Amino acid sequence: MLEFLRRLFRTPPEPVTATLTRDELRGWLDAERRRRQDAIAAALNDWLPEWKRAVRGSQDAIDTLTNAELSNQKVPEKHKQFMEGNRREFLRRVSTFIETLEPPSGADEIPSFIEHWNKESAVLVKGIGRPSSILNEFFEADVRAVQRSLAALEGLCKTLEGQREAQSLSIIARLTTMLDARDDTAKKTRALEGSRAALEGQVTLATQRRVTLNDNIRTTEASPDHAAVMTLRDKLIATQDEFRAIKTRIVTVLQDLNDALPRYARISPHAKFIALLDASPLEVIMERGPVLLDVIADIRHSVEKGTIELKDKKREKVLHACTLVSAQWIDTARQDLVRAREQERALLSQISATGVVEKLALLRREAEGNDETIKRLQDELAEAGAKMGRVDLASYDQEFIKAARELGVTITLV
Repeated sequence: MLEFLRRLFRTPPEPVTATLTRDELRGWLDAERRRRQDAIAAALNDWLPEWKRAVRGSQDAIDTLTNAELSNQKVPEKHKQFMEGNRREFLRRVSTFIETLEPPSGADEIPSFIEHWNKESAVLVKGIGRPSSILNEFFEADVRAVQRSLAALEGLCKTLEGQREAQSLSIIARLTTMLDARDDTAKKTRALEGSRAALEGQVTLATQRRVTLNDNIRTTEASPDHAAVMTLRDKLIATQDEFRAIKTRIVTVLQDLNDALPRYARISPHAKFIALLDASPLEVIMERGPVLLDVIADIRHSVEKGTIELKDKKREKVLHACTLVSAQWIDTARQDLVRAREQERALLSQISATGVVEKLALLRREAEGNDETIKRLQDELAEAGAKMGRVDLASYDQEFIKAARELGVTITLV
């Protein structure tokens, strides 16, 4: 019967071919798994009775060794005690080992059963080596009977370990994992293709939007309103240049006072005013003209009197500046500044009223943002293309076909 089981478990597979589509692979794998599981279940039904008989044989051999009497009653008591200690150790280890052997009830339990046998049998062999050699001196036949019963159990385990269908289930599990990986990759590839198509659509729309914006910018720049704005802008630039020239003229005169101002600030109560004059001369001209006239008169008096000592050239420059800064000079400067500022505001108001500047600024900002969007989309599109380029679904198919040959099946994908 044992030899029949070995032949049953080790029967080489007949060559099989299968022509399948990719969509049929999972169903084919499920069918193969069920078929092989059924074959294992049928084989186990024949194997289990043999296993139970072998276990009973081991238990009988253990019982025989347990109850065995010494044939030589003249053995010294000391030797008897030594023998009994080793018999108890031998029987304890063998009995415990057999009690842990729970035969598999299905194909999925075979690997763990074989793993348990290999691990625990190695421990058993190591543990009973010395006790069995000692017991052989007293109960050689009974010890060998136990060893033969264990060998019978080992033979059945080896038969089960070589079970072809059980091995094929692990291959099917690996094929299922490979198929899952391929399906997941195909799903991601389809998502990438959809994402790429969407990105291409967005790039097309953004490119069309850029053309429209550029056309709108050119149309606005060619409009009469824009031409009028350009004329107003030239006038504005001229007015701003005039304002700067007025400011320069005022500052140049006031700067001629610089040699006297620090000394004057130390001896007068106008230190803060002198600091303001240095920092904001136009503010002083526009808002504090009378104070400026008083300070100028005081500086002239201090220089002429010698309270503020200056060398000749510097003294002449300061006094000349004091002569220039008069009430009329301040009024004229103020009027020039006001006129330039009012003209500047009027021109800015006219430019703003056309709406052309704001419209062009808005269009150009939108065009700039649109160009940034196009660049971002193109970068994303390139990244999606690079990812798709790294995907090789054909390699998954070849690996699957190669692994299927381990089942004895040659697959052709159509």
